[in-house]
Amino acid sequence: MATPSKSEEDREIPIRLTLGAATLSLGAAGQWELDHTTLQQTKDRVQVLEDRNAALEAENAQLRDKCARMTEESNMEKFKCQLLVEMLAVSSLDEERTREQAEQEKARVVSMKTDVVALLEQARAEGLDVRKLRAALPP
Repeated sequence: MATPSKSEEDREIPIRLTLGAATLSLGAAGQWELDHTTLQQTKDRVQVLEDRNAALEAENAQLRDKCARMTEESNMEKFKCQLLVEMLAVSSLDEERTREQAEQEKARVVSMKTDVVALLEQARAEGLDVRKLRAALPP
C-alpha cells in the first residue's frame, strides 16, 4: 500500500455540527468555532421584529385613543339625539295643548255668537231698535 503523503495528512477534514440555527465547525487548532453569520442574521431578524413590534404597539395605542375619542363623540351624539327627541315630545305636547285651547276658544266664540244672535232676535221680537241697543246696555 501506498503511504499517504505529508500534504494529505495535514489536510483538514471538515467537521460541522448544526443544532437548529447554530452551526459549529472544528477549526484548525482543534477548537470548536461558532458560525456567526447565522447568529448575526438571527440578531438582525430579532431587531427587525422588535422594531416592528414597537411600531405596532405605538399604532395600537393611537388606535385605542382614536377609538376612545370616537366613543365619546358617539355618546355625545346619542345624548344630543335623546335631548332632541325629548324636546320634540315637549313641543308636541305644547302644540296639542295649544290646539285644545284654540278649540275651546273657538267653541266659546261660537257660543257667544249664538247667544248674541239669540239676544238680537229677542230684542227685535220685543220691538227694540237694535241700532240703539248700546244705549240700553248697562255701562
